[in-house]
Amino acid sequence: LLNTYKAILKLRNENPAFQSGSLQVIEDYKEYPNLLVFRRLNDNKSFEVFLNFGSEKLEIKLPANRKSIFALAGATISSDSTLNVAAYSGIVL
Repeated sequence: LLNTYKAILKLRNENPAFQSGSLQVIEDYKEYPNLLVFRRLNDNKSFEVFLNFGSEKLEIKLPANRKSIFALAGATISSDSTLNVAAYSGIVL
């Protein structure tokens, strides 16, 4: 747990979008009622955060190739842009 907090704080400290960037809630995934998706962005960087608050794993096909910046246990993205988010997990793209 401590290492997870350290990694999240490092991500925040190294990316101004998480410190002072704007926040946009993304409503494109309404078919997943337990999924919260938001974007943090500043002038030159943008990140999307996917958080699964449900008790079941989610499999989401994303429209383009994406790269994981940070993932909690059980959250991955495959080479074909399929996002797998375990229950109570999350990922930053």
